[in-house]
Amino acid sequence: MIKKISIILLSVVFFSGCSITPHKVSIQNKVEATVDVISIVNQHELEALFPISNSSGVSVQFGLIGALVGSAIDASVNSSNAEKATNKLSPIRDKLIDFSFDEVLQSNIEQILDKHPTVSIGSVNTFKDHKAAQKQMTVGKYYLTLSTEYKLDMDFRVPFIVTYATLIKKGATKRKDETIYKNTFTYFAEMLPAPVKDRVALDAEIAKLKEERDSLTYKERKKTKRKYTKNIKKLSAVDYSFDESVSVLADVWSVSKSEQLKSNLSTGVVDIISLLAVDLADPVLAETYKENGQVLPGYPKRHKIIMLKDGDLRDVVRFSDGHRAGAVCSMPNLNTEETKLLCL
Repeated sequence: MIKKISIILLSVVFFSGCSITPHKVSIQNKVEATVDVISIVNQHELEALFPISNSSGVSVQFGLIGALVGSAIDASVNSSNAEKATNKLSPIRDKLIDFSFDEVLQSNIEQILDKHPTVSIGSVNTFKDHKAAQKQMTVGKYYLTLSTEYKLDMDFRVPFIVTYATLIKKGATKRKDETIYKNTFTYFAEMLPAPVKDRVALDAEIAKLKEERDSLTYKERKKTKRKYTKNIKKLSAVDYSFDESVSVLADVWSVSKSEQLKSNLSTGVVDIISLLAVDLADPVLAETYKENGQVLPGYPKRHKIIMLKDGDLRDVVRFSDGHRAGAVCSMPNLNTEETKLLCL
C-alpha cells in the first residue's frame, strides 16, 4: 500500500541569502503580571479538510484569459469539494450535538494552566472570532491567546486539533503588541484503518447483476447497457475511490465511532494544553533546536524533528529546522506497513 502523506498547514518558503526566523518565541523571564487567557474557536461544529484545486501555475501560461478561466474552474471545483465534505460531515455532526468542544477546551485551560510557574493565569474567556476578542483587550495588559481548530483530515481517517498560542503585552495597535511567547501545537488522534472492499460480497453482487441482466429481453438489455457496464466497473475495482473511501469512513464515524471521536477530541485538548504548559516554562531558544534535529524513518530528509516523547502509543515531536522550528506535534506511534505520515 502506497504511503499517503497528510500535509497539515504546510507552507513553502524560499529564502535567499538570509536566515529563517524560527516559529517559536520562548519566554525568557517569568511574567510578573496576571495573564488573561483568550480562547478563540472560530467554528461551531466539526470541520474537515478537502482537496484544493489550484491551476494558477498552468493557467497563467495562457495569459490573462487563461488565468481568469483557471481561477473560475478552481473556484467551482473547490466549492464542490467543500460541499461534498460538508454533506459527509452532516451525520457525524448530528452525533456530536451533545459535545461542546469549547467547554471542554476552556475547562482544561483553567485546570491545567492554574498555578503555572512562569505565567500567572487570570480569567479565561472563549470567543468565536478574533474581532470580538480584540474588543475585550486593554492596552498595557497581558493576554495569552489560544486560537484552536478541530477537524477531520481530508480522507476522514484521523481527527486533529491545532492550537496557535501567542502571549502578548497589548499595545495601542496590533503592530505595537509586544510578543513574549509564540508557538503552535498539533494533536493527531487515533487513526481509522483505510477501508478495504469485501470481495466476496462484491463478487456476489456482480453475479446477481449478471443474472438479472440475463433475464431481460434484448431490447431491455440494450437500453440498460450503459448503467450495467458502469455498475460492473465500479464493483470490479480493487480499491475504493477517494470519494467512496471518505463516504465509508463517514458512516463508520457516525454509526459506530461517534463516542470514540468525542473521546479523541477530549483527549487531544488535554494533550495540547499539557504540552503548552510545559512549553511555556521552557526558555530554550528555538535557534538552538537545529543542532539536535533528526529525520524519522520514512519521512522526507527536509523534515527534521526532536523527539520529546517516544512512547508505546504516542510520539511527541518538536520541529527543529526552518520556519516551523519549535512547533510541537503529538501523534500516534505508527509502526505498521500501511501507514500515513503525520506531523509534517
